Amino acid sequence: MKIGISTWSLGKNTLEALNLISETEIKYIELWYYNDLTNSEKIISEFASSHNMVFWSLHAPFGKELDISHLDSSLRKLAVKEILKSMKIAYHYGCECLIIHPSSNFYDNVEQYENSKRSLIESLSELEHYALDLDIRILVENMLSKPGLYRVGILVKELREIIEEGGFEAVGICLDTGHSNYNGLSPSEEALIAGDLLGSIHLNDNDGTSDSHKVPGEGTINWEKFTEALRKLKYQNVIVLEVHGGMDPISVLRRSVNAVTRIFGF
Repeated sequence: MKIGISTWSLGKNTLEALNLISETEIKYIELWYYNDLTNSEKIISEFASSHNMVFWSLHAPFGKELDISHLDSSLRKLAVKEILKSMKIAYHYGCECLIIHPSSNFYDNVEQYENSKRSLIESLSELEHYALDLDIRILVENMLSKPGLYRVGILVKELREIIEEGGFEAVGICLDTGHSNYNGLSPSEEALIAGDLLGSIHLNDNDGTSDSHKVPGEGTINWEKFTEALRKLKYQNVIVLEVHGGMDPISVLRRSVNAVTRIFGF
């Protein structure tokens, strides 16, 4: 296993985040979709190279209208185009994975949910064609739930079924531990369900009442069980810290490094 971190919330842009991360021993990076990825590509790449950083993944943009499982076919197609743009950016930075949200919208009946799921499969089919050409793996992330509403991709079991139904070769799962915990699920059990499809992990904690992206160990997740699950899976990919830096990102970074050292023995 390798430890990485997302540039999300650790600065106003990629360079600011990388500068903070360079003060730690973390070398694997998940890029957040900031504008400077296209505006400052050379500077970012040179900074990362000079600090022996490896770009592991890129988190694609998302939103209510930027939803690859949208029921409106025109909006779905526009979302796919935007994801393709981010895939090409990921390729230019040498990323192995593109993290995408399978959905952004909630529905109040099963029929809409089933239609949304079919839209997702259609979008993944289109995206996989390009992913295979670029040798990038698409990883769909488990989503947050809302009481009484339906959303595609809340359960890892559901994501696995979608991938198997579509017969996808270049699609796997990114498990967000905080999302699982907020949804009242066990991150360790969700990891085991993902099994061989588990391509990356967003590591963060919370108390089950909000998606607060706390440092691991500062919430209610049972990390001993989680590490046991990863050992059972013989997980060898990157574990990406996705923590909220807030007003004191340096302190968050230091606590995060201490946390993964304590939890995983690094």
